[in-house]
Formats: sequence, structure tokens, C-alpha cells
Amino acid sequence: MRIYGAYHRVPSRADVIPSAAEKQEAKLRRTQELLWPPNPRPQILDVLPYYGWWGELLYIFGQGFSPIYASNVAHFHSNAFTAIETTDKTENEFKVGIPAGVRSGFPNVASSGIGGEYILDYPLSIIAPLSMPGLVSVVEGTNCVYVGYLNNGDPTIAIVYLYVSYPPGPQIAVIDHGVDIDPFLSRVALYGVDKEYCYVKKVADTGGEKKHVYCFTEPLLVPVERAHLHEDKATCGEDCFDPDVANFNIKGIASSDQGNVFFVAYHLGNSNYGRVLRVPRGNNPSNKMINPQFGGAALTFKFPHYRAGIVADTKDGMWGNPGVFAVTNFSDYSGFVHITDSGYTNLGGLDKVVVDLETDRRVSWPYVDTGPIAQVRWYAITNMGVATLSDDTLHDIRGWVDGFDASDDDGNAADTLMLSVNNVSQILMSSDPDNPVNIVNNQLEIVASEVPDLQAQIGFPNPEQIAPRYAKITIKGWNNMEYYLRVLDPRDFAGYAPTVNPAPNPLALDYCRPASSMGPYLNACDNQVWSNNTDFGLCLDYYNCSNPVQDIAVMIQGPPNEVTWTAVLYLKMPAQYSGDNLILQLSEVDFEWSGWPVNPYCSGTQDPKDCKMPVDSYSGVYTSWKREFVEREMMFKWGGLLYHDFDPENCSDPGCDKIFIFSGYWTNFEPLDEIWVFTETTNIPSSGNPSYLSEYKAEKRYIMGYESSCNGHCMILTLDSILTNKYEATNFDDYYEPKFTNGKGAGFGVIHRDSIDCDANPPNPIEDCFYKFKYDKAINDSSSEGQIPYINNAFNDAYTFILDPLDYIGSVPYLYYNFSDNQEANIRWFRFHQLFFKNRDPINPNDPASDDWWKNHDSNFFHVLDCWRDYNNRRGFARPDSHVIFVLYQSHYDLCDSWLGCNSYEWNILFNRVITHELAHEFWVNWYYYCLIDNPAPDCGHCPNSAWCAGLPGCESGDIDEQRCSMHMLGCSNDKTKCTSSSIRFDCNELRGSTVEGIECSSPNYEQPFHIRTKNDPE
Repeated sequence: MRIYGAYHRVPSRADVIPSAAEKQEAKLRRTQELLWPPNPRPQILDVLPYYGWWGELLYIFGQGFSPIYASNVAHFHSNAFTAIETTDKTENEFKVGIPAGVRSGFPNVASSGIGGEYILDYPLSIIAPLSMPGLVSVVEGTNCVYVGYLNNGDPTIAIVYLYVSYPPGPQIAVIDHGVDIDPFLSRVALYGVDKEYCYVKKVADTGGEKKHVYCFTEPLLVPVERAHLHEDKATCGEDCFDPDVANFNIKGIASSDQGNVFFVAYHLGNSNYGRVLRVPRGNNPSNKMINPQFGGAALTFKFPHYRAGIVADTKDGMWGNPGVFAVTNFSDYSGFVHITDSGYTNLGGLDKVVVDLETDRRVSWPYVDTGPIAQVRWYAITNMGVATLSDDTLHDIRGWVDGFDASDDDGNAADTLMLSVNNVSQILMSSDPDNPVNIVNNQLEIVASEVPDLQAQIGFPNPEQIAPRYAKITIKGWNNMEYYLRVLDPRDFAGYAPTVNPAPNPLALDYCRPASSMGPYLNACDNQVWSNNTDFGLCLDYYNCSNPVQDIAVMIQGPPNEVTWTAVLYLKMPAQYSGDNLILQLSEVDFEWSGWPVNPYCSGTQDPKDCKMPVDSYSGVYTSWKREFVEREMMFKWGGLLYHDFDPENCSDPGCDKIFIFSGYWTNFEPLDEIWVFTETTNIPSSGNPSYLSEYKAEKRYIMGYESSCNGHCMILTLDSILTNKYEATNFDDYYEPKFTNGKGAGFGVIHRDSIDCDANPPNPIEDCFYKFKYDKAINDSSSEGQIPYINNAFNDAYTFILDPLDYIGSVPYLYYNFSDNQEANIRWFRFHQLFFKNRDPINPNDPASDDWWKNHDSNFFHVLDCWRDYNNRRGFARPDSHVIFVLYQSHYDLCDSWLGCNSYEWNILFNRVITHELAHEFWVNWYYYCLIDNPAPDCGHCPNSAWCAGLPGCESGDIDEQRCSMHMLGCSNDKTKCTSSSIRFDCNELRGSTVEGIECSSPNYEQPFHIRTKNDPE
């Protein structure tokens, strides 16, 4: 028989309940940390209280939370619970109810889909509000536990019902067991149909005293007040057992799995030395007789520990007589022995005081009829030491119900129960294996976008991600053992999604078994991915994961001398649908139950997917995110376009130091300006900083003079020296206006005029020479320079990263806004942008005169041009099939500076409102079938709805009319309050829509047929 062991430490009160001084120190630290620069992730800095029970309020303090309470979600073991509504904004604190079933540990927070960073000093301890002084024994039941304790010195056995809805809180029911009992309990694992719980009871005085083992069956679904009706029944004959010694002190009891044999640990008088009795059920000769010194083992039970650690092994029933594991205690050392009929074997020890043992029966099963079982795994329990291994019949996650010393600072005894998690089988964070908190209790962003290639080059926001759609999964468990994982689909955690289980996606039901509407959120089956494929799940090899599965077996194989070890596998996330959630269950039990002799969790015909499984650990929630890139260009304030080509090999007339440019309002320059002459982009840059200085074959010259030419339609600029590069000009129409249908667009821009020098060292601010909107960058995606702060608010709601890499900023020539043919104006602007779009991918790259040249294939790159103005005086406009957005400076200036009187902060807000609005157009939201560029409907791409959070605290100050969604057809109506409101949010129709959720989003529904979260990826 091979033995594995691990120890479980029951914490003391000092470990989990800070002193008054420690609380004051934590409060001071929290105050100081709130003054730190904002962190890209939400952070929990403190929780109050430090301990509590299910249903009680928990206050969470920190920074980086969403001001809208519905967007803050606390993750705690397999539970996720949304902040409770409050009248206050919640950037630094919010409250939640502690959900039923959680165990002690470290909660974490996700805000607007961004997972949190844990830095708490103390765990949140789940401690029952009960007092059981002298608690010595805890045994699991079905939706309850059985306890033995000394109630004012009177040994007592009771049932503790943990799941009680009304009155709230755990309830105790004392069992009518008579007198003269020993309050040590053992559960019979497999006896008959009913679960049995057994203890020792005095019968009569003989030389010492005669005792019986009594058992009672579990009161399934019997109300608390009827607990006294359960009958005890003797398990051995009239003679039963009597060691015939004075002061016969029971130290513990252990039942075999089949309930055919019991083991009783006892003292020899008042000494430290003891024995283990072997007591058969009844007087069945096949079970052998009572043995007062089983295996001839003499044990040391060191005082003052009241309980001795013993537990039966799993060799049992028809296949042989079971043995027992026992612990011997010294002052600072504990040894372990395995006792059988033929003797005992020393198994080593720990430099800790161990006072209880539990065999992990689920991993020491199944039984075999060909000989001794190969492996047994057990837990040693330290500190108070009255703990039990719990099935999933009690909790969503397996773990411990610990006896906990809750004595207060004044020394008043108040033993109670504390819930904790399994300390062996876990899902770890590979980047921080010693601190699994940030992965188990968290929401983890996984970038699902696979285009372009630089997704992987830039890196990912979560260190567990190794490639687009792929996360590395690390599990820890018993060495040389097979583990099982399966994928579940938890509910949508968006602030606009229902907080109770929505109706499942009908197309998911062949693959996903939803929980009931009142049940756990874990399998809501509401992901969008079910609607077209199942290309997601688990695989053992990242390089061979074309057919992932939803449940998988993994063998942990480490060095032979290691008790526990790790294994690695991979999770492949769904494609396309941002906001789809997956969570992993880890179990020591095969979810399909193959080869099991007994199935206590499922009925005989029940599909395993419908069963409540024994789960050892959960992962965090993995959430798919899209990631789109913005390529920004800024327009020169002064300059223009070339009217004719320049060829350094054919420039004698009028001269190689001269260029032809468009005249009139198409050009903006002054004599002695220093300029860059450059051409349109020719390729996608591979690396570096592809500015107009290198990418566009730029040459710097001074303007020495000019003259009119081409019958007034063009001008000739004389430069201070000859040009050496070839520059090709756009063609022009009958009105001598630039046409761009030849795919060319060389131009020039002023970089130095009088005291303004944007090319000096140090230079003037770049905005002095270019139309460029300022905004501060945030880095919610910690892998790169990234996000635009107010854009984050809106697009985080859509689980979509919008990144603006610094190495993609370039420039375009000055272009006058007005064309003679305004019906054709937009098309010319689109052709103009395409000339300078490095990441363009034209549908027809060979014919610049066709419309399919300025239209691009689906891509995750959007081209944003900061320009002067357009003929309609719009602040911005977009074309999604060309992937372009124009943001227009002069219109902002006319509104914000000249009319509304904006300060710099309000300027920034207005720009972010516009860019958010235009970026949403790139996802075709609110796009009608008649939304055509040549005859657009007035509300093309817009809607009349409010923001999804309208009316919620923190969404926006002011009346409901100010809480318009970002796509509102009236915009901000040139109202300063509306235009400069920092709340920039979409209507939920634009995010995901109402039809799949099964809820009313808002009316009318202008979302058809696309939402940001469900639109194709790449867009």
C-alpha cells in the first residue's frame, strides 16, 4: 500500500481576526494607498468585517472600481456577485452580500470586465455565528454537519444546518442521545442506503466501564425541531467492549467505509499512553472479535489535546478487514502509524502538532477485488483539529468545515465553525504559483482576436494567456493521480445583463446543461458561441488543439518522492464573441463516472452533465475580449497637395528645385516656411516608428518663392535646393479639384514658421503644426500603451479593447474641406484616407478608380484622422467598410471654445465623446438596410435611446435627458452639460442586444443586425 499525506492547518483567531491596532494600521494604509496613482486594475485594499457568514453585508474598499455599482462584481470561489445598489458612486467602495456556499479566502473584484489585483492583508473568514464551547468533533452530513462538543461540560451531539433561509443563519438542533456519551463522531461512508453517524456511549460500570458504539441515520429533509426523534441503535452485542481499566478515556472514533468495523482510541488511565480498540458491528464472527489493543500498537496521546487523530483506511468489506491510521503526539512532533491485524507500520511524521486525520476516500477509491488497494491519501489536521472533508453535497466547492477557536480578546470561549477550501487540489496561476488568489477569485481577460499578427507581438493583458484565444492552465494535485476538468458557461457579468440566470441560448442545449433559474450561476449556458460552433474547450497540447473538448482527464506525474505536483493543459476560448465567459471545474472524480461502483451524486439514468459534481477547485472566470487597433494620422495645419508629379530625372522644366501645387483654398503656406515634401504610404511598416519622415520618402526644404501657373489652377513653389525623390501627384477633376482616383497623393506640410518650430530640439508642441487632439492614455491592457480613458468606459462594457499604439502615428497633407460636388465629397475623403492608411487591405487593390479600392476587407485596424473640418461642419464621421474615422478640429473649436467656453478638460471630454461615437460606427451598430452613403437616412447608425445605465448612480449627474447613449441621433444637442458629461456609454442594444438576453433592453430596438460584442472578428 502506498501512502500519501498532506496537512491542513486550521487557523487560529489571531490569524484571521485582526487586533484593534492591526485594524487601525490597515485603515491608515488604505487611506495612503488611495492617494497612489491610479492602477490600471481595480484593487481591493480592505474588507469589513474581516469575518462573517452567508447573507451578511460585506463592505469592499479599494480603488479603480466602476462608479456604476452594477459594473462591479466580486468573485469569490465559484461565486460571482454584483454590488448592491447604492445612492453613492462606487469608485472606492461598494457593498455586497456574502453568498451562500463560499468558504474562507480572498475575494477579488472585476470592474467593467477588468479583473482585479489582490493586495489584502487578511482573508475574509467565513465563520458561523454559533457558540459551541468545547467543540471536539465535526462530521459532514447532507446539507448539514454533525458536531460533538462540551456544552457547559455536558457532552452534546447536535446537527448544524448551514443552509437555512429563514430565519437566516445556521441553526443547531441537539440530538436526544441520552447521557454518558463521548462527543466524538464518525460517519459511515457507504453503509446501506442511509448515512450513519456513530459515537461511543457508556452502558454500565464493570471493572472500568462498559461502552457501546451507537449509530443513528441521517434525518434527510426532517425539520430542525424534529431532530430528537432520531433513534440510536446499538452496534455490538450485550458484552460489547470494556478494556477493564480505570478512567477509560475515549479520544476518538473512526468507522470503516462499510460500517462493519469501528476503531476507538482511548487512554490508559491518566497517562499519555493509549491504545486503539477494534469493535466489529454486532458479533459477526466474520468480522473477528473485539481487540482492545489492535495490532499490538501502543500510542502516545500527548495532553492537553483532547482529540486523537484516527481514521480507517479504505481496504474494507468483502475484500478484507480494514486497518486504521493513527497519529501519535509529542510536544512539537507528530508521528503517523498504519495499524492492521498483523501489526503496525510507522509512516514518518511532521514537525507539527497534529490532532486529527482524514482519509481522502474519493481518491483512495475505487475498491478492487484482486488485492490490497494501491494508494491511500490522507490529511493531517493541525491546530484545533476538529475538521472534516466535505462532499459537494454541502458546497459548490469541496473543502473543510473546521472547528474554530473564536475566543475573544477577553478570553471568553466561543468555539464555532469556519469554512475553508481544499488545500491540495487547486488551479494555480502559473506566473505566480504561490499566490493562486489572482486566478481563482477573479475575472481574466483573454484576447480572442486573432488578427492582425501583432496581437501576440504586443502581448496580452493577462499573464496566463500565451496566444490569441489560448490560456495556459496549471493544476496542482496529488502526485501520480488522474484529475478531471470540465468547462462551464457562467452567466454574463456585464452591468446591463440580468443578475439572475437568464434564459439559456436555445442552440446551447445539445452541449450545455443550464442550472435552474434559482440555482447557481455556474452554467447559465447563455454564451453567444453556442449559436454557430463549439470550437472551444480544453486540450493537452497547444500545438494540437483543433478539436478541443469540454471535459478532459489529466495525469499528474512528478518525481516519486513528491506528495503533490503540477500539470499543464490549455483552454481555447471562443472566437468572435466578446464577453463570452468560461469557468473550469477541477475534480478528483471523473465527471462521466466511468468505472464507479457507487454514484451518490446522480440517479442511475441521469445524464452526468446534469449532476451536481464533487468539485475540488474552480478556476477564475475566463472572458473573451476583442482587441482593435487605432492607426492615427494627424493633418498638417499648413501645406497642400502636389498638382503635378515630380521626377528628379526629368525636372529641367521648370527646374529640380520647384514643385507644382494646387492653388487657392487647396493650399495654405507662406514664403520662408520650412516644409516636408512627402508621398502617400507604400507599405505596412514592419517595425520602428514609421512617421512621415521615413515612411513617406520625406525631404525637408525651405520655400523661397512662388508664382501662379496653370491658368490660375496651380502654383509653382521654388525651394532652397533640389529634390532627390520621385513624388506622384493626385489627378484632378473638371473643376481642378483633387480626385485621388489614380491612387496617388504626394503633398507638403509646414514644420517651421517664424517662432513655431516643430522639428527643433526641443520642438514646439506638435499641436502647433498639426491638427491633433490631446487625450491622456490609460493602460487597462497592461501589455501595451493603450487605451483612451473615456473610450474605455464605453468599450469595456462591450469587452473590447481599443488600443492606440504609439508607433502608428503618422501625418497627412493639409486638405481643404469643401468640394464642389458635395455628393462626391465623402468618397474623396475616403480615397484620401486610404492613401495614407498603412494597414489598408483594399477589396480591389489594383483599380484605385473603383469603389472597392477605398473599401477594405474586414480588419482589426481602424484609421483615425485628426483633420480640420468638413463641408457639413460635422465634429466627426466614419465609414465602417473603409475602416476610417475623421475627427474634425474646427467644428470642435467652434462649439467648445467659441460657443460653449470649454476649458481644456471639457475639450478632452468632447473629443472622447466624438471618437467613441465614431468607433462604434465601425461595428455597424444601428445600421439600417437603407443606411447608404449616397442617400443616408437622418438617423443612419444612430438611435434615440438612453445609455444602458441611465438612472443608475454614477452613470451621469443631472436629469435623465442628459443620459443619452453615445449613439443618440441628437448627439449632445450643442448643450455644454451634455457635450462635456464624462459619462460616455452605449445603449445595451449596441452592446449585445435584447433578444438573446431574454430581457427588454430599451425601446425602440435600433440594434439590428449587429452589436459590438457579436460582430464578426475581425470587424
